[in-house]
Amino acid sequence: MKLDLADFASQLTANRSEKGELSPSARTAICCAIACGRSEREVARLFGVSRGAVQSTLRNWTSQQSFNSKPRKGRPSVLTRREKRLLFNK
Repeated sequence: MKLDLADFASQLTANRSEKGELSPSARTAICCAIACGRSEREVARLFGVSRGAVQSTLRNWTSQQSFNSKPRKGRPSVLTRREKRLLFNK
């Protein structure tokens, strides 16, 4: 069975919103693809992310040695963006 990296990448990033955060497994796959010799531009195209996202993923791996997100400051929003939009449009 032949492994197609494009299909694998599309499965990992399938449920991600346009400006959404990458999952730890997608970050792992990005770093592995770079380690295997693929260029940042090629990996960005395969995973459907920007080149900056690939660069920041690599930078975070080298500094933190982790693929998980760091905790964010502040209280989480109670309403989603869609709920806020519906409230303001009435």
